Amino acid sequence: METNTVTVPASPETIKEVTTSSEEKMFEIRFEYHPNDDIVTVHTRKKFPRYDSQFSDGEGKQKSLHRSLLGTQGVVKVSTGEYELSVTKGNMFTWEELKPKIITSLKKHFSDGMKIKELPESRPHPDYLASLRHQGSDLRDF
Repeated sequence: METNTVTVPASPETIKEVTTSSEEKMFEIRFEYHPNDDIVTVHTRKKFPRYDSQFSDGEGKQKSLHRSLLGTQGVVKVSTGEYELSVTKGNMFTWEELKPKIITSLKKHFSDGMKIKELPESRPHPDYLASLRHQGSDLRDF
């Protein structure tokens, strides 16, 4: 019986490699939701490209990841850190409809042909959200 192994890279610029029984490497991402439900952050071990970095869109055209995401109906803002991507949605849209589009853009521009493995997401604890509301906080500020 084959076992799955996880290799943690020595360099943070290398993708965390997951070896499955078929020796297939995976590109791992984790979605983090915020108290402001209109913002989600995607974390990875691979550095995000500079804002103006160009990628083939699969149809022979060059396009940046930012432009690809901003061209997605419902996405109003995109910002990146070295290992994270934050996306702000319009409040009439849901993450259930936008999340697959975000993953598609990441796959197209960023995964180097590897399949994407989505790690368990993180969400604010309901007690934390209740305490913020109790304090009179507007969750859109978080």
